[in-house]
Amino acid sequence: MLKTERADLRCICDVYDVQRTRAKESLNAAFECVAHEEALALPNIDAVVIAPPDHLHIDLAAAALQAGKHVYLEKPTTHRFEEQHRLREAVRKSGKVLQCTTLTEANATEVNGQTLDSADTL
Repeated sequence: MLKTERADLRCICDVYDVQRTRAKESLNAAFECVAHEEALALPNIDAVVIAPPDHLHIDLAAAALQAGKHVYLEKPTTHRFEEQHRLREAVRKSGKVLQCTTLTEANATEVNGQTLDSADTL
């Protein structure tokens, strides 16, 4: 995502100190925090990438949507089938976009050596 230069990294949020520090240093993030509530309260953040352990997806995605952020959610969307109703309702109430895919799929911006634009189709 960052390689496309269509997004700016504003914050790294991770409870694991070693991973958070490594990510902040390698990606040159301006801000870091442990609590997701702190990251979601930042007014200069429009969208978030959520990639925690699977069982946390629903709570973090719902919190981000409630905070008025667009959400890019790593697969799987929910940990249990029953949770999908809660997530769908959170999207509906927020009016924001939720996209779910694997991060490796999203990083595939080249096909057969040709760089793809968001408007390109295969």
